Amino acid sequence: ATGFRGGLRGGEPYLLANSEHGILTRRRAAKAFSAWQRIESPGGIANNDHLSVVTTGGRTEVLTCIGGWGGGKLYYASLDAPTRATWSGPLKLPDRNYTGWATYPGQSLIFGRCSSPTACGEGVRPIGVFDTLGACQAAVNKTSPPPRGYTYQSKDPTLGGYAGHCYALSAFGPFDLHPQKGVASGRAPGFVAGEEIDCSNAAVDPRDRDHFLFSRGGEFRTYESRDGGRTVSRVASHDVGAFFVLIDSQGWYYTATQDGAFVSRDGGVGWEALHVVMHSRDGRRIDRVPHDYQRIVPDFRGDGIAFPSDQGLHILNRSSDNLTSAVGDMRNTMALSAILSPNEQGSRSLVVNLWDWNVGASWDDGATWAGWAKGEASPGSCGEGGGGQGMGRSRKAIMFHRNHFYNSSDGGRNWARGNLPAPMGAFVYVRQPGSRTQPAG
Repeated sequence: ATGFRGGLRGGEPYLLANSEHGILTRRRAAKAFSAWQRIESPGGIANNDHLSVVTTGGRTEVLTCIGGWGGGKLYYASLDAPTRATWSGPLKLPDRNYTGWATYPGQSLIFGRCSSPTACGEGVRPIGVFDTLGACQAAVNKTSPPPRGYTYQSKDPTLGGYAGHCYALSAFGPFDLHPQKGVASGRAPGFVAGEEIDCSNAAVDPRDRDHFLFSRGGEFRTYESRDGGRTVSRVASHDVGAFFVLIDSQGWYYTATQDGAFVSRDGGVGWEALHVVMHSRDGRRIDRVPHDYQRIVPDFRGDGIAFPSDQGLHILNRSSDNLTSAVGDMRNTMALSAILSPNEQGSRSLVVNLWDWNVGASWDDGATWAGWAKGEASPGSCGEGGGGQGMGRSRKAIMFHRNHFYNSSDGGRNWARGNLPAPMGAFVYVRQPGSRTQPAG
């Protein structure tokens, strides 16, 4: 069970949780909890989905993506009983019948669909180079069979080899448009079928059940609806990667992914990056935005917001763009491997692959942790993950991560990196006769 939230059913308070294949419910009595019960869902709920809830007129609804991490379909679930909910979905945009052309300045229908200016994927046909948008539109109107849309790349030099090119498209979908400077696109008259909303993560406004954000599967950008999903629009002011989204009780918007965590305090008009500031032992100030954020937690210790990440827990400070770190002194950091070697002081050196940070080192058997001095060849390019081992009392050590290996012959003080033909993580070496650890050479 993950993603615990509070809700109401029949005016009674309930605790809700994501069980990946449904919603767990537990009635909260005055002095005790009832047993957990389960509401089956139409499909899987991603295990990193923190349930998004809204309560209207004493009844709680859950808005969630049914599918996997990469994308799913958007549903509302209205709680009817501890083991039953009315599922509404998948949410689908309405079919439309347009009577005239529509133009979308600053939007592209071919973004990511062409490998070169004249080589494009299925449904995209290059029709030539033109000096103006009008000339492109005139050429599109003469194309047979009639296209469903077009994109014109202006003569803007920043568009490189694509500048001036015009493209006709055989299909048009509401989610096909992508913001791009110096580009204009159009949609032809006629019938356009509504699409099901493809989402990776969704968050309903706790004050308005018809208002929600979602990150679109595969694209991982932020979209918004203010009418329960009948219409959606991409949040153009926030063109950064977004997987997790949230609207809090004050109406602030949040997104988070490996690109970092961001907040909008004015309904999506402007966005600010949220920073994690760290101070190293040598006095350096490290100001970091990108983190491996794993979700956004609402109602944290009341009405707070928290951002769990592979680097630890970070808490929103509403008076600053700097997150409050709850990492502590990292004594609970996960060690993937400990590479032990004898050192010159008669003790041991420890080189440790830490998740989810980097390689750390202690030169006094773990009493203190200092890392590598200036001038030493550290294995810092290993990054998060990886692992290795020492070789007996020889002071030789080896480390692997993805397509690279690292070797040291001085107990981990200096490392040389080499390339592997494929990702590897284990090895064997020739031992001295009668020894289980000492290398033969």
